[in-house]
Amino acid sequence: MQENVLEYMKRYGSRSFSEEPFTEGDDLALVLVSYLDFSGLAGSRPVPLGELYEAYSKRRHVFTALSIDARPVLKAMAGSERYRGVLVSDYSEEGGAPGNGESAGDTQFAALCFHLPTGERYACFRGTDSSLAGWREDFSFAFMDETGGQRAAAEYLRRLMLRYPGPFMTGGHSKGGNLAVYAAASLPEPLRARISAVWSNDGPGFRESVLKQPGFQDIKGRVRLFIPESSFVGLIMAGDWPRTVIKSSGMLMFQHIPDKWHVGRDGRFVRAEGLSFFSRWCGDALERWLAAMDDEERRLFVEAVFSALESSGLKDLNEFSDDLAGRAGAVIRSVQRMERSRRLHILRMISRLGKASAEAVIDRVLELLPGDDN
Repeated sequence: MQENVLEYMKRYGSRSFSEEPFTEGDDLALVLVSYLDFSGLAGSRPVPLGELYEAYSKRRHVFTALSIDARPVLKAMAGSERYRGVLVSDYSEEGGAPGNGESAGDTQFAALCFHLPTGERYACFRGTDSSLAGWREDFSFAFMDETGGQRAAAEYLRRLMLRYPGPFMTGGHSKGGNLAVYAAASLPEPLRARISAVWSNDGPGFRESVLKQPGFQDIKGRVRLFIPESSFVGLIMAGDWPRTVIKSSGMLMFQHIPDKWHVGRDGRFVRAEGLSFFSRWCGDALERWLAAMDDEERRLFVEAVFSALESSGLKDLNEFSDDLAGRAGAVIRSVQRMERSRRLHILRMISRLGKASAEAVIDRVLELLPGDDN
C-alpha cells in the first residue's frame, strides 16, 4: 500500500522511536517541517514540538516555498505519541523569502535542530524557498566550489555538534540536501565521525572538484540519496554516488515536491523500477549543456539572467502568481534594456540548451527502438 506523509503519521503516530527506530518517513516529515518559519519560536533552549506547534498556530503563516505547505504535517506530528518527546531548537535563517529574514545578497539559508527521544539529533536544512536570492544561489552551484549558504550550513552544523553531545543525523530536501552533505563533509574529522546518516532528498550534487575533497569521500558511505522517478533537481551534477529511485504521485517535475512522495507500510519510501523517460532526458540534456560551458560562461549567464529578473523589480517568485502577464512583460523589457553583449550571451546559452535538449531526446528515443537483429 502506498501512503503519503500524513497517512504515514496515522500509521506510525502511536509508535515510539524505541518501538520503531527512525524511518525514511520520519526523514520526510522533518524536512517538510523545515519549510516553516519558526523565527522567534525555537531558539537555543529546546522546546517540545507540541509547544512549538501551539505557538506557531497563533502567528500569520508566511509561505517560504512555491508549492509546499507543511502546516498539516506539523499538526499531525504535534498530536502524535511518536513525536511527543521530540524537542526543537536553534532555528536559524539568512536571506530568503520576504518576511523570513533580511536580504543577504545571493545567500538563502535556514535550519533547525530536532532532538529525538533516543538521544540522537537531526540538523535539518531548508531547501530553496521562493526568494530570488535562493534561486540565484542554486544556479551558482554550477560554477562555485562554495556558496554563502553552504558556508553558513557548515558553520551551523559545527556549532551544533560542539554544543550537543552524541550522534547526529543531518539532512534536507532539494538545496537543503546539498547543504546537509556539504556541512557534514566540511566537519573536522572528530566531529564528522559522530555523523550516523546524511539524508539528501532530491538534492542537487556538486562540482567534481568538490567531490574529490577528503571529507566528501569519507562521508559518502553514510549519505542516503533519494530521488523521485521523474527527478530533475536531483540529477544536477549528480556524479556517481548511489541513488535510490522512489515513487511519487506528482507529475513530471512536480515530483520534486516531497509531500507527494509515497511511503510504504514499513516506513520506507516506495521504490520505483528506475528513472522515467522525462528524468533521463532532463539529466542528459543538463549534463550536455553544462559540459558545453566553462565556469566563466556559466557565471556570466547566471549573472545576466538574474540581473534581468532583479531589474524588473522581481524579488520573490511567488509574485508571478499575482500578475503573471505583467511580471513576464517586465522581465522581457528588462532583457531588452540590457547591454547587447549580455543579451547575446543569454541567447547563445539558451540556444546551446535547446541543442543539448534535442540531442538528448533523440538519444532517449533511439533507446526505445528495437535493436538491430542482424
